[in-house]
Amino acid sequence: MVRVFTTVFLLLTVVLLHNSCSKEKLMAKNAFFLKVPEVSVYVPPSVGTPTNSGSHKITDLWLYVNGKFQGAYQLGRQMPIVSESPARIDILAGINRNGLNDKKGDYQFYDRLTFDLSGSKGEVIEKKLQFTYKASTNIRFFESFEGFGSTTGISMKKSFNSDTTFSILSGNNAAFEGSRCLNITVDGTRRFANIETINSNFALPFNSEYVFLELNYKCNQPFDVGVYKNGSYIIAGGVNVSSEWNKIYIQLSTAVSTLPLNPNDQTCGLYFRVIKSSDVSLGEVQLDNVKIVSY
Repeated sequence: MVRVFTTVFLLLTVVLLHNSCSKEKLMAKNAFFLKVPEVSVYVPPSVGTPTNSGSHKITDLWLYVNGKFQGAYQLGRQMPIVSESPARIDILAGINRNGLNDKKGDYQFYDRLTFDLSGSKGEVIEKKLQFTYKASTNIRFFESFEGFGSTTGISMKKSFNSDTTFSILSGNNAAFEGSRCLNITVDGTRRFANIETINSNFALPFNSEYVFLELNYKCNQPFDVGVYKNGSYIIAGGVNVSSEWNKIYIQLSTAVSTLPLNPNDQTCGLYFRVIKSSDVSLGEVQLDNVKIVSY
């Protein structure tokens, strides 16, 4: 027993000494902190490319200091910069893929931010950040539903097997952005809604990891999102209940690559499926800023 206790004591002593030495080494350097209280996404106006929504749900910041990855930090938390000042900072925007906390990753379509940062030891520097889409990003589809009632109309329709159709909500506070959004309702009589893009000829890259749907939504029951072609519907992901407007990034890559397509026509469309939940009398789903992005 004495020998065991002595061994444990020696191990603890070694660990404490190691931690103490490590801490002293870190404190000896010019360590300061970066805190980002707010981020935004800027979408530059461009003729013929309707990308007028900069909505985002960036949850984490991936930090590189002098070219070395330091860690992923929740937005708003202090990020230690252990470096001589000034330090070269690179930051990538992190998201939850498919809305899942265990599917975190940097969003490849947002450009990294690079800047020099100077600070004194122990200083906390607050800095707002603005991300932009990479120049190589291709906006394959965008629908804000603002054109409903005009000559252009909107680009969604009820599918042939749907019990019900959709409506457009308009007016103050009806939409996430602008004045209109798409509204889908299901009830005891109309239990199934399948709403799809009129166009099923989006030329999305196959066998590519980087095909995403960006979506603002509000709903009192879950719904599914997927891609379709020639009567085949492949689910890409599900969306959970959110009583307030929310943003989600859904990876379409696997669903796109799974579709049984003609080798001479490798295109598809997008759909939303709502099946009435048993715990609601009236299921409601509102959608805004439907955007498909890829390279």
